Amino acid sequence: MRAKPKGKRLSDPNWKQNTEVVAVLAARFGWHLKRLREDRKLTLEELGARLSLSNGYLSMLETGKRSPSIEVVERVATHFGIKDPSALLKDVT
Repeated sequence: MRAKPKGKRLSDPNWKQNTEVVAVLAARFGWHLKRLREDRKLTLEELGARLSLSNGYLSMLETGKRSPSIEVVERVATHFGIKDPSALLKDVT
């Protein structure tokens, strides 16, 4: 019987560092998303309808519990008139 191949995670020494970077970017995006929504006095429901995203998904994005896809980052940037979508991933300090 052949041994099971190790998963990418276990064999990649940078896996933990990479997941930490993704978590930081997700938190930054969530912070920007919440500020943009609140500045425009939109509810999660209203923004969700405008972006065709569920309220629950938006809530998880805002709290950094989910990472946005590139498509979602671009969709949010377009909706709020942000020319450079990467601005939504920049540090908030």
